[in-house]
Amino acid sequence: MEKDVAKYLRQHTMLVTVLIVIAFLLLSFGEYFLYRKTRELNRMIPEGIMQIKEEVKVRGYPRDDMDNQDELMMEEQTLDD
Repeated sequence: MEKDVAKYLRQHTMLVTVLIVIAFLLLSFGEYFLYRKTRELNRMIPEGIMQIKEEVKVRGYPRDDMDNQDELMMEEQTLDD
């Protein structure tokens, strides 16, 4: 009877240990791939910002609707005077 209990505990202890090791490895691999993806994104973001800055230098700043409305109002005021 004692041998059966010892065998049962030894088998289940090994199973729990193996499951814990597998879970730890899965979490480690997940963290590693997340770290790699984060580094890749951190490398891409400055490159994208530099491309945007270069495009703004080449094309100039885009005009928005408020600037256009202000110009129209100033033209109307000039014509009224």
